[in-house]
Amino acid sequence: MINETILVAILLLGMVVSSQSVVGSQPQKSDATPTKLKTFLKTGEELRNYPKNGYTSTFTGVLRRIPEDLQVELNRDFPEYKFHIAKMSVLVDPPHTQYDLIVITSDDTDEVQAFVWGHYWMIPPSRSFGQLLTGHQAKAKEDALNKLKSLAKLIAYTASAEVGQATAKHGNLSVELLRGKEVFGFLELTINKHLRLGRLSISGPDRKRLRYFV
Repeated sequence: MINETILVAILLLGMVVSSQSVVGSQPQKSDATPTKLKTFLKTGEELRNYPKNGYTSTFTGVLRRIPEDLQVELNRDFPEYKFHIAKMSVLVDPPHTQYDLIVITSDDTDEVQAFVWGHYWMIPPSRSFGQLLTGHQAKAKEDALNKLKSLAKLIAYTASAEVGQATAKHGNLSVELLRGKEVFGFLELTINKHLRLGRLSISGPDRKRLRYFV
């Protein structure tokens, strides 16, 4: 009786070890997006060339989570892109200060397409940011306005701000970026009569484009 019990225990132990071995031998899937994203955050020329850009930055290793409801909107309005918020240590003038950086990557290739800072009025975006939506086709003007509002909400979130009124007028869509109850800026997007999207930009409360978005 004892021998049979020992034999059963040995067989069971062998089955467990064998199953663990099979699982361990299977290749583990890795998410390519964090790898490419972190490489860009650590080595991207536009993030660290102080003489050319007027600032330099270092990735802190922290990626902030986008609120679930906002993530749903971004997935709906921009299925071709993924959005990430990286916490960066930035030097404009001493000392270093931490700011949020929005990085947009391709859903297909995981390559970085553009970036814009939460403190957009202080630090320039990527040279590609203005062209991020150029050539995209909207289903209707409301569809284009929804896209702009989703992006505005993400920028406002990283700037600890709010989003105000959205308007469409004379081929230009705009969403208010608020600080408190005051309009601090406008996220703007051009659109033609065929509903083809054009240039993204951010202007100040006086409607003049900020120097980094001209």
